[in-house]
Amino acid sequence: LFGVFGLSVEISKPTVKKKYIIYLALTSIMFLFSTISITVNHDYDYYYPKEIILLGIIYFISAFGVKSLFKILNVSYDTKNLSFFLIITATIQMLLSFAINSSSTFLSLVYIVFKFDSNIGIEAAQIFSESRFIGFGVSFFGLGIFYSYILIIFAYYIKKYVTMKYYNFSILLYFFVFITALLFSRTSIVGFILSLFILFSFKNIIKALVLLFLLFLLSPLIYFDTILNNNKLAFGLEFIFNFKDSQAASSFATLTEMYSKLPDNTLTWILGDAKYREPINVGFAGYYKDIDVGYLRVLFYGGIFGLFLFVLVNAYIIFNSFRSKLLTMILFLCFLILNIKGVAHFYSIGFLYFLVDYKNQD
Repeated sequence: LFGVFGLSVEISKPTVKKKYIIYLALTSIMFLFSTISITVNHDYDYYYPKEIILLGIIYFISAFGVKSLFKILNVSYDTKNLSFFLIITATIQMLLSFAINSSSTFLSLVYIVFKFDSNIGIEAAQIFSESRFIGFGVSFFGLGIFYSYILIIFAYYIKKYVTMKYYNFSILLYFFVFITALLFSRTSIVGFILSLFILFSFKNIIKALVLLFLLFLLSPLIYFDTILNNNKLAFGLEFIFNFKDSQAASSFATLTEMYSKLPDNTLTWILGDAKYREPINVGFAGYYKDIDVGYLRVLFYGGIFGLFLFVLVNAYIIFNSFRSKLLTMILFLCFLILNIKGVAHFYSIGFLYFLVDYKNQD
C-alpha cells in the first residue's frame, strides 16, 4: 500500500523522472518479446514473466513504499541513510537466521508462519536444515545473491561514510556479515572478494587475502574435526580446506556439465522455447532441461534477445542508481558473475537506490 501510494504521488507530479519511464519501457519490451516467444512456441509456461518481469515491477512499486516511509519518519532518502538501513537490516536478518536454525522445531514453526521460501515445502526444508543453515527471509542461492550485493554496498559505506571512531567496529561487523553469510551460502564469497576492491587498495587487498589464507590454513589445525563433524559448518566452510572432497566440488562439476546443454536449433537461439521451469512435481517446479545456470535459463526462455534485454534492464538499474563509477562497475561485475551460477537479478536492492534523487546519490 505504501508503494502504491508513493508511486501515485510520483505520477501526480508535473514531470515524471525520465529513468522511470525508460525502465518501464524496457520492461514492456521484455514483456513483448516474451509474448512473441510464447506465441511462436506451442508448449510454454508463464514462470519467466512472473518471476522476472512481474517481480521487477513489484519491487519497483515496493521501493516507493520504502521511500514514503523515510519521508514519514523525516529521514533523508539518500545513499548514506539507505545503505545504513540495509546494513542494519541485513545484520538483524542474519542474527534471526541463526536463531531459527538453533532448533528444528523453531525452524519448522517459523517456516510455516512466514513461508520464507515458496519453492520448497516444509518437509523439504526440514531435510535441508539437517545438512545446511537455512536463511530467514531469503535462503539458498538467493541469500548468496542478496549478501553479495550487501557486502559490496557495505564496503562502499565504510569507505565513504564511516569515521575513524567507528571504523574498527564497522570492519568487524563487515567480516561478521561475510563469514555468517558464507555459512548459509557459499556464493556470498563473490561479493566479499569484489567488495575488497572498494574497501582496500590493491596492495592492501593482497595483504588481506594472504592474512585470510594463513588463518584458514591454521584454523583446520584447531577446528578441522569440528567442521567436518558438523554438517552445517562443513557445507559452508569445507571447500576452503578440502575443495576436492567438498560438496562445492560436486556442485561445480554439475554447473560445468550444464553449460554443455546449449540450444540445438536457430529458433531457440533467437526466440527461445518459452519454457523456464519443468511441470510442478511434488510442490516444486523444476528447472527447464534441468539447467540452473542463469544465462542459459533466460536464453532457453527468450532466446538471445530475451537474454540481452534481461542484462540490459539490470545494467540500466545499476548504472542509474549510483554516481560512483567504481561502485557501479563492481556491482555490475557481481551481477554478471552471479548469473554464471543462477538467475541473479538486482531488483530487491537496486530499485531502492534507483529511486534516490540524483543529487542525493554517491
